[in-house]
Amino acid sequence: LTHLNVDWLGNAWAAKAAILITNLWLGFPYMFLVCTGALQSIPSDVKEAAKIDGA
Repeated sequence: LTHLNVDWLGNAWAAKAAILITNLWLGFPYMFLVCTGALQSIPSDVKEAAKIDGA
């Protein structure tokens, strides 16, 4: 990677790739925490009913 010389903001494709990578890098942890919190907030009786029903 030391010989990788990309003009990240010089052409349209590289600029779009840089924005995409940055948005993924910044947004993924936030959405992971939101989804984890939502899954942890499911009441235990709902989990038990799903287990009994075979889900």
